[in-house]
Amino acid sequence: MAVGRLTHSLTQCSLTHSLRLVGQVGISVSAMWTEPADPRDPADVEAATRNMEFDLGLMVDPILGIGNYPSPASLLAMDHDDRQQIKGTADFLGVGVYVTPRVQHLDVVTAHVGIQADKHLTLQLSPGNRSSLYNPSGVRKLLRHIRDRYNNPEVLITETGISKQETARGGPTRSQLIDMYAGEVLKAIELDGFHVTGFTVRSLLNSFELNGYQDTWGLFSVNFTDPQRHRAAKPSADHYRMLIENNGFFKPDAMPHVTSTHAPVTHAPRHPTVSCSSDRAVEPMTSMSSAAIVFVVFEFISFYQ
Repeated sequence: MAVGRLTHSLTQCSLTHSLRLVGQVGISVSAMWTEPADPRDPADVEAATRNMEFDLGLMVDPILGIGNYPSPASLLAMDHDDRQQIKGTADFLGVGVYVTPRVQHLDVVTAHVGIQADKHLTLQLSPGNRSSLYNPSGVRKLLRHIRDRYNNPEVLITETGISKQETARGGPTRSQLIDMYAGEVLKAIELDGFHVTGFTVRSLLNSFELNGYQDTWGLFSVNFTDPQRHRAAKPSADHYRMLIENNGFFKPDAMPHVTSTHAPVTHAPRHPTVSCSSDRAVEPMTSMSSAAIVFVVFEFISFYQ
């Protein structure tokens, strides 16, 4: 933890002062908004808050918040010099959003010593209704929490999506999930004044995960039995292209067809200039009113689920 926060601080200093580069340096975390398993049980309500403190506050509070670890992690000492060096060093907060699980408080934990045992709770990640994990309202609640806790920082949704295998287990399709989550982000900008400037989909290609290539997340499939590694667009690629072209709002006569031709998307979108890489778009798009958000696709190799 200390190495991570100091590395971030030193990187920012090197970019902005030593190398005199113009740009932004931020931190990206994978955060889940969590709901209590029983909203009437104070212990479950507190467990949901505690999980947010660990998963989001532990990483972000020292940089964008109070300048120290949150109370559940109070045993982690942070001296004055470290606090001064790291506080305020992020230009934006990247957030990965996937699921909204329910949490239940545990008085006795059986896990080994570590952060999961310290939480004293269990995450319900395998509910009977799989689609309940992908609750779009959780995205907006998470953004509201970030706005209120960190004084409305610039936020980029740095990753979101769903694997084909998770869809087969009862989750939404990738196109449905993108629609739901992008819609909540746009409502958060329009109605709640959130400072969200980017929406990134994981990922452009089926990529290497902890279990190899068994889980497929890409907008494009890759034929690994073909020596040429042929790539083909999935229906979600066509769907997302149209989402970009319409700035997050589908026109009544421009709804995408679910039966895709799987033709590779090679032309540039009409409205924003976007990049199929980790580069930021060079030209922000403007929505139907005053909000601005950049939709991009980010191709990367993921080392966690």
